[in-house]
Formats: sequence, structure tokens, C-alpha cells
Amino acid sequence: MAAKEELLKRLGDERTLRETRGPELVSEWQEALTGLFRQFVAWLAEPVASGLLAVVETPVEVHEEGLGDYQASSLKIVTPQGETVRVLPKARLVVGAFGRVDLECAPHKAMLVRKERARWQFARLAPDQGGWSFEDLTEGSFWSTLQYLLS
Repeated sequence: MAAKEELLKRLGDERTLRETRGPELVSEWQEALTGLFRQFVAWLAEPVASGLLAVVETPVEVHEEGLGDYQASSLKIVTPQGETVRVLPKARLVVGAFGRVDLECAPHKAMLVRKERARWQFARLAPDQGGWSFEDLTEGSFWSTLQYLLS
């Protein structure tokens, strides 16, 4: 088969996969985000109750190559001074993971990847260590990351 035919066949296969599996992948991703955000809200419950933080869930439109446009939830974690950490879903289809969520509070940013369906990890680029390092998402790593983002 010539290069043109091979490429066109592959593109057609990708389109078919997107059309048939895309809605299933988006639904599974939305459920994973819901579970992740529920965990964050549980960890933040005490400071929210005491007025030290506010948590707001908002819908966002995600455009993802391979899945198209879809709605997902995002979180805003707001301090009394108005500093905001945004928790934003970036993509379900990422190399080496089952999804990526970014936590942002300019100028800082943290990346959370779902390395397995039920295992989230913070990913940090560590050039001095020769590449990426990963730390499991735990309540402790969550609070350390918030501290870093709000510093």
C-alpha cells in the first residue's frame, strides 16, 4: 500500500475510533474528575467550614484533539485575600497516562496525571534528576502542592 493510502486509512481509523469510543472515553473521564474533585473537597472541608478557603465548582469547555469539545468540571480554591488556585482538566488522552489536570496559581503551576485508572500522581520536571519525577496524590502531597502554589 502506498504512503497516501496508508495515511488515509489510518486517519479514517482514528476518526472511527473517535466517533465510536469518544463518548465512552469522555464519560469515563468526567467520572474520574468527579471522584478527584470530591476527594479535594473532602480534604478542604475543614478550612472551608472555618472560612479560610472557599471552593467553587464551575463547568469548563475542553477542546481535546481526538475527542473534540466536551464539558467538564473545574474547581477554584479561593483564599480570603482573593488568591485563586484553579484546578483545570487538560486532557483525557495524554501520552503515558489516563488523563491530566493542572493546578494553577500564577506564576506557579502543578501537573497531576492519572497514571492508572485509580491512581493520580503529581508530575514534576526535574532536569537535575534527568527528567520527570512522580509523587502519589495523598492528602499530604495535596497540601504541599497548595502551599507551593500559594507561595
